[in-house]
Parts: sequence; structure tokens; C-alpha cells
Amino acid sequence: MLSVLQNIKKEDIRYDPFPHVIVKNALNKELYKTLSSNFPKVPVKASRRGSNIRVDLRSGDAKDIHRKWKEVMAYHTSPEFWAEFVDLFKDAILQCHPNIEKQYKRKLEYFRIKRDIEIDCSASMNTPVTGKPSSVRSTHVDNEFELYGALLYMRDENDDSTGGDLQIHRWNGSKRRYFSTREGHKSEVPRKMCSLVETVPYEANTMILFINSANSIHGVTPRSITNFVRRFMIIHGRSKKQLFNIKRYHAGERKTETTT
Repeated sequence: MLSVLQNIKKEDIRYDPFPHVIVKNALNKELYKTLSSNFPKVPVKASRRGSNIRVDLRSGDAKDIHRKWKEVMAYHTSPEFWAEFVDLFKDAILQCHPNIEKQYKRKLEYFRIKRDIEIDCSASMNTPVTGKPSSVRSTHVDNEFELYGALLYMRDENDDSTGGDLQIHRWNGSKRRYFSTREGHKSEVPRKMCSLVETVPYEANTMILFINSANSIHGVTPRSITNFVRRFMIIHGRSKKQLFNIKRYHAGERKTETTT
């Protein structure tokens, strides 16, 4: 099986502080080994962009991408994957976005790929860390059109760096505040307004999948100085219609918060 959902049951989904599932050994060993051994290399242009920068490689972006990667990417952007996803996560989606079916005037099962929901899958990485330890992104929620996100970690077996873990947070109270950064992020959450709930270690073949909403706060821990890239496969579904609105809670632009 190609699916990252192959080892997930509905009872594995956690709803606190927002719907998510954490899976170790998400893919079977043979498939994971093939993908990891043939993980695309960092493009030369991307490596020059700077320290700890995210790079996404889709099937059409790399000439020499392995055929198994192409198969996996094709499946995770297909109607078949959407059907599998909805079968598992429909209740979680409707808990976060109870009006989504009314918005589209159709059941989630009948959403049309590209017309209603756009699904993307990529081999992604954060470039080596130079100069000083840094976080690729602090506490935030994904954009207001993003329905779900999944990160499957593909850590190099020789990578001895620290950090790069994903952390789940919850709001401290009823107050909400978001801000923008000079890097272009528009839905950052002040650290003082949220509390850490759980840490998902950056470990090989470990995946976190979550339903995105105004409450789906997460961030990445600082990575130590290293020549290794942080490797992962990312799958996300983006609604063609806005799912929530953070505009009235937005505090404008400020300097990126550092995490230490």
C-alpha cells in the first residue's frame, strides 16, 4: 500500500486541543526504505537561499525523482486518497468546520478534486542550519483555506543534529491574537498566548496529520547547527473557499519571534 493512512483507525484520532493523529511506522518498512534512500537532493539554487529555509519538490519539479516517489505523490493527490481521508476524518472535519458542506452544497464525500479541494504532496526539506540554531517557524496556524496537513518525517539515519520537532499548542484562554512577519507569514500566534501540549519528535517514518482551524496551533523547535537537511513528505488539502477568518484578531506585522 502507498497510503500514509494505512495504519490509522478512527479511534486513533485525538481531539484535544484540535483533531490530530500521530503515527509511528506510518509506511511499511520496504516502501519507507525506498523513499528514504531515494529522497531528492537539495537543488543548488535552494541551498543558496540561506539557513533553515523550507524547500518543496513536487513530482514535476525534479527531473531525476524516483518512480516510487512519483507513484506516492500521484496517489496522495488522487480522488481515491480523498475518499480514504474523508472516511477516517469526516467527523473531525465537521467538528472544526461544521458549515463546510453547506458552503459547498455537497457532502464531503462528493468534493471534487481541483474544483472544491486542491491536494498537494511533495518531498520537502529545511536546508542546513548555519550561523546559529534556529526554528524554521514558531507557533502559528496554517492559512485560512488549509483544511488539513500531514508531515511524514524522513530523517537521515546519519543525522545527529537536535531539534526540528513539531510541537502542538493550545490557547491559554479565550483571547485570540495573530500577527504577520516580514517573511510573509500571516497567521503567527504569540508564544505568551498559548501553551505546549505535546511534542512530536523528528524521527524516521513518524507522521502527524491534523485538521487545520483557528485553534490548530503548532510550531517547530529550533534545530542545532548542522550540515543535514530536515527531510519530510508533506501532504495538504486546501479548500477553494475560506474556512475561517482571523482578520478581526490580527495585530499587524511584527518581528519574527525567536524560540530558544
